[in-house]
Amino acid sequence: MLKQKDIGTRYRRMSLRAEVVVLRQGELWDSEIVDISASGLLMRRPEGWEGSLGDEMSVELLLAEQKTIALFGKVVRYDQENVGLEFSHIPPESEVPLWTLLGEYADALDAERSVE
Repeated sequence: MLKQKDIGTRYRRMSLRAEVVVLRQGELWDSEIVDISASGLLMRRPEGWEGSLGDEMSVELLLAEQKTIALFGKVVRYDQENVGLEFSHIPPESEVPLWTLLGEYADALDAERSVE
């Protein structure tokens, strides 16, 4: 289950350059991730994408070394350049890889703060 954030709290976003494949009701697009957090991701708007707020999508993050992370997300915003997805479901087999990815970023931020 996804943790609910406090009102007004924004999760830290990690810049990430990785390919992403999204699937919605038989339509398939590939794109690039702009950033990711514990609650969702921002990706470049795929060519030919025509979607709406609330659309549910299956998402595959294609990371280095042929690692993939499967997720499900809901469109929460979009414009001419980007599409923002909020994670609606993180399958059990994707939890550890996702938290590891985000945890490494959080550890790096903590290390920067302790130097300041």
